[in-house]
Amino acid sequence: MNYKGLNDYIRENKDRRFDFCKHDCLTFTNEVWEILYGHKWSDDWLGRYKAWSRPEDLKTEYGFDSLEDAIDSKLTRVNHVPPRGALILSGKTRHWSTGKSMGIAVGDSGLFLGRAGMVNLPIEDFHMGWVE
Repeated sequence: MNYKGLNDYIRENKDRRFDFCKHDCLTFTNEVWEILYGHKWSDDWLGRYKAWSRPEDLKTEYGFDSLEDAIDSKLTRVNHVPPRGALILSGKTRHWSTGKSMGIAVGDSGLFLGRAGMVNLPIEDFHMGWVE
């Protein structure tokens, strides 16, 4: 994993504001995933969620009943503490119609987007994680 690239990205983008469909939890986690692993985890989803206004829109657009089910179709869920670099979910930070936002585990905290830039949440505030 490219931790130096992640550190550089954090340093350069820590104050970059949340901007739906331009710099939101999906675009953010795809950018970070590409730095860490050399490819995006869900590039085929980018640009397809602009009209979401209700959780049911996830079913209409992607065919999944929940965000967790959708992510399960791409990555492997971990049933333990998510390791560094894992995709994680939380309901404790800015989110859209799904009621959760996606972030990246960075040790004993998770990196998410807030209104004014990146925020770290303690491990207790994310509820599951995924790896390749």
